[in-house]
Amino acid sequence: MGLSHSTPALGFWPAMNDTDGNDPPASGRENVVKIVCIGGSFAGLDVIRTLRGRGSSCSVTLLEKRSYHEFLPGIPEGVFASGRDVRELLVPFEGQRNVGRVEVAAKILALDPEARVVEFESADGSERRSLSYDYCVICTGCDYASPIRGSSTSVSGRVDEVASWRERVSRTELPVLVAGGGHVGVELAADIATRRRDTKVAFVTGNGGMLANHSEWQGKYARDFFANLPNVE
Repeated sequence: MGLSHSTPALGFWPAMNDTDGNDPPASGRENVVKIVCIGGSFAGLDVIRTLRGRGSSCSVTLLEKRSYHEFLPGIPEGVFASGRDVRELLVPFEGQRNVGRVEVAAKILALDPEARVVEFESADGSERRSLSYDYCVICTGCDYASPIRGSSTSVSGRVDEVASWRERVSRTELPVLVAGGGHVGVELAADIATRRRDTKVAFVTGNGGMLANHSEWQGKYARDFFANLPNVE
């Protein structure tokens, strides 16, 4: 089963740590459904919270290539607002009781739905490992270019990536081109245009226009917002 990336961003985020204790190990328990969830962004965490709410009938393992959850909507502000601590946007999975078991996987190597086994590469790339499951939930979501989505698998590495981009942005005096009128492009352009009034921002969207996949009033609101900014073309 695949899930979209449309899960509400804020409704469950604080609840990563709202239950007591981890799942007990599946061995020795009868009638326990083993579930593997691939992807630890918004949809993946929402699935895990829902399943773990069913109690001991489920044993849930998260496979994620990063050791942390990242609140992506805040990253544009993290890059363009010098006073924002990007660590506030990064939550390590370790110690989050409501997440349960986490395997940091550098790469998913194979998924066999008949044998119900997923094979993956360990975080350091030195080991090939496998997990059996009764159900596998694929929540890999969307991917974005840097700096919105970084390549580092550790919190410290991601902090350094954002700091590097913040330094590059602070030194440039050139106009900024934002290609794409989805929610990420709109948020990014708004952060640049409002925080750096002396920077020209050029906005390029597809045929559908700004926020084409959202409601009509949201698209109109965004268009009116940018129309009132003199540094946006």
